Amino acid sequence: MASEDGPIVPEAKALPNAPSDCISKLQYLTTSLLASSSWDGSLRLHDVNAMESKLSHSAGIGPLISLAAVDEEYIFVGGLNGSIMRVNVAAAGSTESGTSSPAVEKVGVHSSPNVQDFSSPSGSACSCLAALPASPPLVASA
Repeated sequence: MASEDGPIVPEAKALPNAPSDCISKLQYLTTSLLASSSWDGSLRLHDVNAMESKLSHSAGIGPLISLAAVDEEYIFVGGLNGSIMRVNVAAAGSTESGTSSPAVEKVGVHSSPNVQDFSSPSGSACSCLAALPASPPLVASA
């Protein structure tokens, strides 16, 4: 949006509990809840109105390079190693980080059409995810 004096630029704000490496993807889940994935392997959720961290959780698959969500209940993250994980936000917020909790569930592997073993990462990075509204939510990768 522009005014007569030029474009209106929002004020930059530093959110608490920043990742230790580059942010790979940002997505607003609501007008105040901002999700981020990062190269340090963590998924973070911030309330930007309250300026507080709501969640910091490791998906346990190494660097995260993509994320997608339909709502604030489940967030899908894609790893550099090709793994696709579904994170239950409520369960992740009630546990310490790690993959042994019910908060993180492997739902697939991004791979070439020639790969038949979907139980192990393919080495093909999952750089783009899209979440589709369904029950339960579906995810597509590229």
